Amino acid sequence: MPTVPKLTPQDALALLETNVIPHFTLLVLAPADYPQAVRDLAGKGLGGGRIYDLLHLAAARKQALDRIYTFNETEWKKLAPDLVLLIAAPQAGPTS
Repeated sequence: MPTVPKLTPQDALALLETNVIPHFTLLVLAPADYPQAVRDLAGKGLGGGRIYDLLHLAAARKQALDRIYTFNETEWKKLAPDLVLLIAAPQAGPTS
């Protein structure tokens, strides 16, 4: 998400290491997952940046998950109809 002033790479890394990485399980896709994702996308008649969404969804399928959060809920549900019940937009936090 854009910030003002723009974050330096070091600031972004510090934020990730403090606020994100400790709360998630990081995983690596298998080499075969990448061409399969391209095949899946092509099979839907789609292309472009959606491949990154599809790779995130491929990773999600490898985990036992209660929820998959995205700011692109409608698109992800179209890309992964089998995961529709898990895909949700994050709820806005309290504002002060």
